[in-house]
Amino acid sequence: MIHCTEKAAATVPPVGWVCAAIYQNGYLEILTLAEGDLAPVACLKSESEPCERAAECRTLSVWKDYYRMTIDYFSGITLADLLEQEIPDNYVI
Repeated sequence: MIHCTEKAAATVPPVGWVCAAIYQNGYLEILTLAEGDLAPVACLKSESEPCERAAECRTLSVWKDYYRMTIDYFSGITLADLLEQEIPDNYVI
């Protein structure tokens, strides 16, 4: 887990509540902290027991590739990227 120092927090552009370390890190870390493991199937979760049927699973390679693409995609996005996006002032989620 990332801990903010006073110096790091002071270096962040307009959002002072986020420390510089998190601001520069991949969004994957933030997403994982908020949502947990992003594995698409239980057998790929980091703390799961090995699946006894993995050797015969016809879809495991698909899920592994999907999981890798998910990790790669979110690792390439930073919080800075999200904050720098131009959005209308009336944007609501």
